[in-house]
Amino acid sequence: LVELDLGPSIDRIRSRIEEDSTWAEKLHLTIACDVREALIQPFDARGLYQDAVLGLDEFADEREGIALFHELVERLIAGGCEAGEFVVFEPSFVQRAVNGVLFETVREQGGPGGRIRAHRPMQAADFVVRALLADGARLERIRLATADRLGELGTAAVR
Repeated sequence: LVELDLGPSIDRIRSRIEEDSTWAEKLHLTIACDVREALIQPFDARGLYQDAVLGLDEFADEREGIALFHELVERLIAGGCEAGEFVVFEPSFVQRAVNGVLFETVREQGGPGGRIRAHRPMQAADFVVRALLADGARLERIRLATADRLGELGTAAVR
């Protein structure tokens, strides 16, 4: 389940980092996609990331995947800071905040059978990116870019 949850996210963020767009657009789209995926999965991903479970020897590969995903998110955030798009902030803290926002959207939904709030992926992305933007006036253009791309991108979640 960790691989089903995390594998597509890793693929998406690698694609985002390589594409020709602003760092803010990359981060916004990454968050919106990941939240959308988490909300439509047939399982509650929050239970997969418990330290007590992941600390077991048989989950070494999953721990490596999680570490890779965190590293990629931090690289995306650091790129935005270095480019002057984001205020200077510790990328590892922002990465943990992104995880918190993601898991809170799943908790709010009440698990896979709960009501999906279709606007939540964009709101989650707005919340994080707004906090980082050096120029907050750019948010509306970033939102439009994400809305266009989100519609084009299919979902990877197992149904």
